[in-house]
Amino acid sequence: MGPAAPGALHALRQPRGPACNANIYEGAGYYNPPPFSKITFDSASVTYSFQGFAGAEDTQVVADPTGGTNKVARVNRSASAEVYAGTVVGTGSGFTVGIIPFDASNTRMSVRVYSPAAGIRVRLKVEDAANSARSVETEAVTTKANSWETLTFDFANPVSGTPALNPDFSYNKLIIFFNFGVSGATAGAQTYYFDDVDFIGGGGLPSGPFSDLSFDSSGVIYTLTGFGGAEDSSLQPDPANASNTVVRVKRSATAETYAGTVVSTGPSLTVGTVPFTATNTRMSVRVYSPAAGIPVRLKLEDAADPTNRFVETEAVTTRANAWETLTFNFANPARALLP
Repeated sequence: MGPAAPGALHALRQPRGPACNANIYEGAGYYNPPPFSKITFDSASVTYSFQGFAGAEDTQVVADPTGGTNKVARVNRSASAEVYAGTVVGTGSGFTVGIIPFDASNTRMSVRVYSPAAGIRVRLKVEDAANSARSVETEAVTTKANSWETLTFDFANPVSGTPALNPDFSYNKLIIFFNFGVSGATAGAQTYYFDDVDFIGGGGLPSGPFSDLSFDSSGVIYTLTGFGGAEDSSLQPDPANASNTVVRVKRSATAETYAGTVVSTGPSLTVGTVPFTATNTRMSVRVYSPAAGIPVRLKLEDAADPTNRFVETEAVTTRANAWETLTFNFANPARALLP
């Protein structure tokens, strides 16, 4: 979980990080910020301000590294940066950016970034400047090195262990973290650039009922998000019937004990609300395993509060290289995995 964006007092609560430096670039600006509008770093009528912390203090407006007249923000992340080094971005008083117009159906923002490497986690966090406990943060990962790309951040899919998006809150403070979770001692000094911070809408908080996942419907977008060594998860022909489409999961030789795949058919990695009742607690999955005796864990979460509202249970395969249907009874939850 990322720390609250530091103001003067927050910085004092981070004893290991260096003092915050605020770089402010002249312009007319707004004393009382209006609703959020796209941040381009090119407007002469806007005051762009930065408050770097924990090793990202050297953040300022510079020329686009690829040339031309475009202005961008440059973040120098030091070799002594903390894992949570980041930058508060402001266009109004108090390092605010105006109220971001989230609602249940519009939960996304985009940022154009220039990274020295692919595979870098970029975290974006928004807060209510008057109440830092009202925050939400999410991540995207770079796919290019030394080239501009646009990353999309869906706040309906918050980082695990951080608060869920509440569209009723007034989010008007924005913080960006490059290479979140990796210290400067590990990564070394790095330079990042970003530009065109925008509210693009779309996405959305989970809604609608769950329906059977067949992986054959042309009217459904199936999204597979692997983690922990199961990243190679994709739709493939059935190994026993090529006309049928199934999900293939390749679990790598370096997989963690918790390697898995998020399966979704809706916005923000959701599948609709599963209609559990006190007497209806079971789900089934047809599986094809290379061996019998393999434990298969099925987990369900509330996408709006995945840390506190979840349940998981297990079944064990009984066949090798053949399809079978496993039944998962969530009234009988599984034990927690040991580290």
